[in-house]
Amino acid sequence: MKKIILALALLAAAPQVQAKGGDSEYKVVVVKNEATGNVCYEQVTMVEGVAKQEMFNRAKKWIIANLKTNDNNIAFDETASSISNTATVVLKPASGFNWAITSGMINFKLNMQFKEGRYKFAFDNIVVQVAYADGIVETLNYDQIQRNNKPAKHIKKEVNEKLLAIAMQLETAIKQGNTGNDNW
Repeated sequence: MKKIILALALLAAAPQVQAKGGDSEYKVVVVKNEATGNVCYEQVTMVEGVAKQEMFNRAKKWIIANLKTNDNNIAFDETASSISNTATVVLKPASGFNWAITSGMINFKLNMQFKEGRYKFAFDNIVVQVAYADGIVETLNYDQIQRNNKPAKHIKKEVNEKLLAIAMQLETAIKQGNTGNDNW
C-alpha cells in the first residue's frame, strides 16, 4: 500500500517538475516605448563601409525574398530611404498540462529608415492569433497578453524569439549582402 501511495505521489508531482524544468530563458526585445506608449521592438544598428543606398537595396532584396506577401503590401520609398511592410510569421504549436496551442500566427508591421552608417527598424502593431485544442481562437495585441500562465508565456517567448531572429537575419543581409535563399 505504501508503494502505491508513493508511486501516485511521484506521478502527481511529475508534471510540475517538467513544467519548471521546461521553461527556457529568452531575450525580451518587445517592450513598451515610454515616449509613444506603443509596444514595439526598435533598434538602431551601425553599419560600417556600406552606403545608405546600398543598405536600402540589400534590405529591399531581403524583404522581397523573405517577407513578401500575396497582397504586395511592401512600400519602398527610395527618396526618403524608408521601407514599410506588414508581415506574418507562424507561431510554433505547443502544449502542456491542461492546455495546447495547435496553431497560430504573429502579424506585425516593419518600418525601416536608413542614414549613412546606420539604419533603424521598428516592429510594431504586433498582433497574435492562436487556436487552442478546445476550439477557442484568440486574437490579441501583444500588450493585451496579460495572463501569467503557460500559454501566455509561450506566446510572448515566440514573439520575442521570432522578431529577434528576423532582425538578426536582416542585419546579416544588410551588412553582408545576403538576400536569402532565392536560388531555386
